[in-house]
Amino acid sequence: MNNVRSYVEKMFAKYPQTEETLELKEEVIGNLEAEIEDLQAGGYSFEEAFRLSVEKVSSLDGLIDGMQFVDVKKLVFGMLQWTLLYTLIVWIMTIPLNMIGVFRRATWFLFLLIILLGIVYLILFLARNLFLNRRASVDLFKVAAIKRRTWLIWGLFLLLAWGGITGVIFSSNIWFSTPVSINGPYEFANIFAAYLLPLTTIVVPLLTNRLEIYIESHEGEANEWDEI
Repeated sequence: MNNVRSYVEKMFAKYPQTEETLELKEEVIGNLEAEIEDLQAGGYSFEEAFRLSVEKVSSLDGLIDGMQFVDVKKLVFGMLQWTLLYTLIVWIMTIPLNMIGVFRRATWFLFLLIILLGIVYLILFLARNLFLNRRASVDLFKVAAIKRRTWLIWGLFLLLAWGGITGVIFSSNIWFSTPVSINGPYEFANIFAAYLLPLTTIVVPLLTNRLEIYIESHEGEANEWDEI
């Protein structure tokens, strides 16, 4: 029954070719062929049996664990909006510390990053109908794994960054076992800023959280951008 296999092959074409999907594909083909044979034995023609059988499996949504369909346009613009929002919040938080050298550079860097993200958003918005009008399948298990790894890597980065800062600032005190001496509020502010700066990178793991939430909450929705 080549018609059955061709039909099922088209259904699975948009899914990643994993061992799970290949096994499921063969199972679907076998079930369809068996049902068509039963219907034909009951007096139906092949065409009628084929139509009745495939109507029951017209969609694979929910059959493949963890697979979600997302609108690429909505996902791209949604994540860009959240990236802009998180970056803007971090930038605003760095402004009061702008008097400190290290934060002055960070503030300008974040400001330029916001402008760059705005330009990217504008370019994609103008070209949104050229290459973003499609749906894609996403493996939520992989997204969740990426989120966990990102948080783990960020935690390790934070520990290494703070360890390095401690070594640079207090290495002589640690080596010679001398008490730590901070000469005035400005020096304290510089030390505090040095430890605070690595926390601005929390935007990255937060975006992986938002990606998972966005995929789950917008799966299957209609594409609102088609009306723009």
